[in-house]
Order: sequence, then structure tokens, then C-alpha cells
Amino acid sequence: DVEEALGPELYVGDTVTWQYIVQNIGNVKLTNINVTDNIEGSAICPKAILQPGEDMTCEITDGVVAVGQYENTATVVGTPPTGSNVTASDSSWYYGIWKKGHIIVDKVTNPSGDSTSFNFTTTGTDYVGFTLTDTTPPNDQELLFGDYSVSEETVTGWHSASSCTSSIGDTESADDLELDPGETITCIFTNSKLSIDVVKTANPTSVPETGGDVEFTIRVNNSSAVSVNLTSLVDDKFGDLDGVGTCDVPKTIVSDGSYECKFTKTLSGEAGGSHINIVTAVASGVSDTDDATVDFSDVAPAIEVTKSPSVLSVLETGGDVTFTFTVKNTSTEEPVTILSLSDSVYGTLVGDADCKVGTVLAAGATCEFSITKWVEGDYSGGDHYNKFTAVAEDNDGTDASDDDDATVDFSDVAPAIEVTKTADTLVLPVPGGNVEFTVVVTNNSQESVTLTTLTDDIYGDLDGSGT
Repeated sequence: DVEEALGPELYVGDTVTWQYIVQNIGNVKLTNINVTDNIEGSAICPKAILQPGEDMTCEITDGVVAVGQYENTATVVGTPPTGSNVTASDSSWYYGIWKKGHIIVDKVTNPSGDSTSFNFTTTGTDYVGFTLTDTTPPNDQELLFGDYSVSEETVTGWHSASSCTSSIGDTESADDLELDPGETITCIFTNSKLSIDVVKTANPTSVPETGGDVEFTIRVNNSSAVSVNLTSLVDDKFGDLDGVGTCDVPKTIVSDGSYECKFTKTLSGEAGGSHINIVTAVASGVSDTDDATVDFSDVAPAIEVTKSPSVLSVLETGGDVTFTFTVKNTSTEEPVTILSLSDSVYGTLVGDADCKVGTVLAAGATCEFSITKWVEGDYSGGDHYNKFTAVAEDNDGTDASDDDDATVDFSDVAPAIEVTKTADTLVLPVPGGNVEFTVVVTNNSQESVTLTTLTDDIYGDLDGSGT
């Protein structure tokens, strides 16, 4: 029994059962008893007659709580055996309030049990922001009906997805929650930890120092439970790889999937050194790096020398011969420095201004110099033979050498002699007398000759005659 306003608080929309207790406080029987509520209408009573001192309860069962202050008055009318009807009235109050609803937010991580804290921002009357981890209880807030939203602040390295369910079957989404009185909306935010693994390989892993093509392969593996969006591939030596070779970003990589691309570059460097380059991949805010190493193998220098005489033959008596020496760097890529120039006959060679010890020859370049020497020998003896040797080194200190020889023949020179014969007197008296003959043999050659015979047409072989 409510005696005054405001009365009890009741939830708007709930069903109200009104009970009316009717008592005959008189000393005569009352008939035709009727109970009427000024708001709710006629009440249902178990009977229409009450004896003196008897009471009964009448009801109205289909009342619905209205919003705000509510007052209704019931009036009962009964008929006594004689006289006018008797009547009585009584009032009742309640205050209709809206029933609150609940928004429950739960956090789930994949993998489960992660301790990362996630911050949530909210909109709507009295809806307060909060923080959750996978292991904390869900956030449950009781709120008046109305429009709300809840969103999760982005955490680098995590993918977020949400789903909401309604206790009354409404369709709800976290960014647009329409909370009805008494409704419970449950939203689950699932965060999957993002992870990628980058693998970079080179083929081949070694090239000559002079250079060679290398094919690089980049593979990005997605080990996350959700897809990731590959947005960047950058190499610390070759820059942005988008559009290089077969590389093309952005690309979506499904869970446990991968993306692979290739590109080719020409590399060269110092022998014993190496080329190291690092690729960085970025996908959905997470990144990973990997490097590849290509070694540079030594390429031995190579030179080619030639020695050529100005003539291939001289008189055995001798002549000037000009020898021309050339040194060629037959390497295709790197220069060489001449370390020594020598000849088997003429010893250390000085060379000339642009072809000497210390001269640097670019790849494919040649230098030459000449010397002139007197060459003589015996026709019947050996030829003139000498060998030219050059030594050079590359920038790694690796030597290269080569030699070439030249042969000059000696041509025969015929000997020449002149014979004079004189008598000490040109006249003898009769019958005759002694005459001394002098024979002079002169060698007009440039080489010695051996006198083998002396004969006289009168006196025959002169060997042993006179002196």
C-alpha cells in the first residue's frame, strides 16, 4: 500500500498487477460491489457481495509501467439493503524509470594469454573508457538506453577485429551500439599478433672481383593468424624495390602464406671483400629484415709481351738492330702496374717515359719502347737469341708475368785477300843469278782468314820455300 508520491521506482515497460482490497466495514450486507480505477479501468473481483466484516481482493493484471510520476485512484461502490450506495476511494503512486542496459567488452588475444594492454575509447552518456588485457575480466558497464560506441586504440604489431551480440537479437556493431532498456550487448575484441619473417638469398654467392650478375630472391612469410598487407620492400643498397625485377607492392599475404619476388644486379668489388645488402619489409605495421652476402673472388691479372727485332738477320760482321718491346694488359676489367722489365742479354731495361717500371696500364691497354743494340756473331756459330720478360701486379698485389724472345740470324760474309809479288831485281846478267821474290798476302775482310795454300806457276808449291 503506497500512501504518498513518489512511490516505488518501477521500470518503464514492465507489467504491473494492481490489487484492490475491498472490505465491508459496515453492519449490513453489500451487493453489486464494483471497483473502478480511474486510469486502469475496471478491476476483476472474485464476487460482488460482501457480508459485514468480510473482505476480498480485486485485480487488474495487464498494467504497463509508464515513464515518470504515476498516480491512479480506485473507487469501490456497493449497494446496501436500504438507502443509497456506499462508496470509498484510495490512491496509489509509483515513479516509472527506464531500465538500464549493459555493455560488456571482452578481450581475446591470439596467441592467448598475452599481457599486452589495450586501451578503449567510448562515446555515449556516462560510458567510461577502460583498459583490458587477455587475462583481465570483461568490462561491464550499466548504462541508460541510448546510442554508444566503443573502439580500441591501435597497437602497433596487432590486428584488431570485433563482433557484438545482443540479448534481444538486435544487430550491433562496436562503432554503433543502440542500447535498449534492459538489453545486454556483448562485444568481443580479438587481437592477433602480427609477425612476418623475411628471407633474402643471393645466387650466386660469389662473383669475380671484376663483376658478375647476382639474382636476389626475397621471400616474406606471414606467420600471423590473420592476413597482412605488405606495403614496403626497401633495400639499403638498391633502395625501394617496388617495380624492381618482379617485386610489386602492396600485396596481401594470407595467414601462413608468403610473397616472393626476384631482381638481378651486377656486382663488382675488391678481391677478398664482400657485398652485403639488407632488405626491410613492412607489413601491417610490423617489419623484419634479412641480409645477403656476395663474396668477391680474386681474378688474376694477365699480361702479354712481345719482342720484335727491326731485322731478322745481320751480317756476321755485325750491325745495329732495334728491338721493340710491348707490354699489354689483357685483363678485361682492372689495371696493372709494371713491376719489372728485363732482357736475358741486356739485363734490366729502363723503358721510356710511358712504358717503364711503375707504369699503370688500364684494362686492354698497351705500352711499348725500343732499344738499339749492335749485334754480331759467327755465321757458322749460333744465332743471336734473347728473351724479354715483364712482371706486373694488380691492385690486390697479385703478379702476372709473360716473356717473348727474338732471334737474329747472322749471314755469311765472303773473305777477301789481296796477293802482291815482287822481285828484288828486274834484270840479271847472262847467264843469270839469284832473285829474291817477296810474296805479301793481305786480308781485306773484317774477319780473320786462314792461309791454306801458296803456289807459284813456275816454282810450284811454295810451302817450305824460303820463309
